[in-house]
Amino acid sequence: MHFSIAFIRLFPCALLRWLAGVLLAGLALACHAQGLHVGAPLPPVEAVLPSGTLMRLPEPGKVTLLHFWASWCAPCREELPILQAYYARHHGQGLEMLAINLDDPRETMAARRMLRGLSFPAAWQAQARFQSLGRIPRLPATHIIDRQGIVRRNGNVGSATLDMAALEALVTPLLTAP
Repeated sequence: MHFSIAFIRLFPCALLRWLAGVLLAGLALACHAQGLHVGAPLPPVEAVLPSGTLMRLPEPGKVTLLHFWASWCAPCREELPILQAYYARHHGQGLEMLAINLDDPRETMAARRMLRGLSFPAAWQAQARFQSLGRIPRLPATHIIDRQGIVRRNGNVGSATLDMAALEALVTPLLTAP
C-alpha cells in the first residue's frame, strides 16, 4: 500500500493516462453494444405522438418502418410521399411506421407543413427516446423491423433512400411471412 501511494505521488500523469484509458475502453464497449444490428432485436424506442399516444417499438406482430428525417433534408422531402403511399397500401396487412423528425425544435413549422396529409404516426425528437439505437449518422434513415422485432434493414448502411421498388422488395415479403 505504501508503494502505491508513493507511485501515485511520483507518477500522477501515468495514473491519469491509465484512468483515461480505462474510461475510454469502457465507453467504446458501451457504444459498440448500442445501435442497430441486422439480425438482432430492435432496441426499445418510445415516442409520444402529437395526439398524446405513447408508441413503443418494436410492436409485436407488426412489420415496422422506423424513419428518421428532417425538413431541411431534400431526400427526406422526396421520400415522405413514397413512404405514405406504401403505408396507405399496406397498413391493413400489419405494416406500422413511426417517423421521427430531427429538426431543430425552433424549426418545426416546415416539418408540420410536410406532415399534413400523411397518415402514418410521427413524433418530434424531443418527445422520442431512441438513444439505444446509437448515433443517427445520416438522413433519411429508414430501418425495417420484422414481426418478431428483428432488424432486417439498418437504414444507416447502404442506400440512404428507399423508392417504391425497394420497399416492395424489402418490406412486402416480410408482410406475407408468418
